[in-house]
Amino acid sequence: MGILFEQEWFVNLLGVLATAIGAGLSTLIGLWFKRLADNVKAKTKNEKVNEVLHRVRNLVQDAVLTVQQTFTQQLKKDGKFDKEQQKIALQKAIDIILANLTEEAKDILNEIYGDIYKWLEVQVESTIALWK
Repeated sequence: MGILFEQEWFVNLLGVLATAIGAGLSTLIGLWFKRLADNVKAKTKNEKVNEVLHRVRNLVQDAVLTVQQTFTQQLKKDGKFDKEQQKIALQKAIDIILANLTEEAKDILNEIYGDIYKWLEVQVESTIALWK
């Protein structure tokens, strides 16, 4: 058996096998690290999206309250809050929200929902409906 380990072809074969195994392991390790990096990236993106959505929900509520206090409340008392004033109030709330959103948040919302303006209209209207 000792003679087999001393033969040149066997030593060469072991070298080739060791190289192949090393290359295979190297590839597997590289793929594992890439997958790990992709998972971390996806998790980080999801966390960022959740953070932006949470901030926007709070911002929508703040904007609706601000418009209610500074614009809508007196018009309602005076009986002048009509459909046209409702449109103005909605626009004021959306303007407040857009003015307070970062570009990154706008980009994220556009990526998720497409038309950020339409999505914000729905958010403002649904917030108002919840408070009625």
